[in-house]
Amino acid sequence: MHTRKSFDLSCIKCYHKYIMRNELGRFKPGYSGNAGGRPKDEHKVAQLARSFTLEAIDTLVGLMRNGKDERVKGTAAQALLDRGWGKPRVEVVTNEQPDSYITALRAVSARLDASEQSQITSTVQAPAPRN
Repeated sequence: MHTRKSFDLSCIKCYHKYIMRNELGRFKPGYSGNAGGRPKDEHKVAQLARSFTLEAIDTLVGLMRNGKDERVKGTAAQALLDRGWGKPRVEVVTNEQPDSYITALRAVSARLDASEQSQITSTVQAPAPRN
């Protein structure tokens, strides 16, 4: 195998790359990396895949309802929701300060840590002294 910088001009692939590309590795004017263009049957493949939509949805519903693993059920449910309602948008609300979202995340993390600590201390109590 040849590296990008070294060409064996007796190799037909290397020769074509050599005449088609400039020093930076970009295609020279008049040459293309995809001379044939987009495959003609590509739309037929998409059409064929769409013909299985109902069966695919039935499969997802079956996995969601009868899957043995909770992760499979959750993934199937998420896939159905994404296809039915679209993926949820993720918005980051800031007050136009560059680090404001980091500050907000740190504050949420601190509150979660404090909440976990209070749950641990309330469930693990020292034994009462015996008289």
